[in-house]
Amino acid sequence: MFATSGCSSVKKLEVFSKPVERTPLRLADPLPPKMAGMKWVVVTEANQQAVFADLVKNRQDAALFGLTDGGYESLSLNLAHIRKYISKLRATLRHYREYYEPEKQPENRK
Repeated sequence: MFATSGCSSVKKLEVFSKPVERTPLRLADPLPPKMAGMKWVVVTEANQQAVFADLVKNRQDAALFGLTDGGYESLSLNLAHIRKYISKLRATLRHYREYYEPEKQPENRK
């Protein structure tokens, strides 16, 4: 035989909650990087001797780093991917700011 007791002796649980104030992030916008200047020289079969002669004349090392046309295309695509990534990071930062630092709305606005 089972005996059951009612819940009449249990007090009703009351839950109180209050909103927690969001702490402002106070994040400064990152400064753009300082980029070093570069000079691009297109070296072809027709101008290679003149390019090397100019390097020697200006007392620069006669060494070149080259890209094929496909390599240059890949470089351009990689830079585009980096720009897109930076854009996404900026959007993320903006959304965090909107969440943590919302602009105060007037109290009497309905």
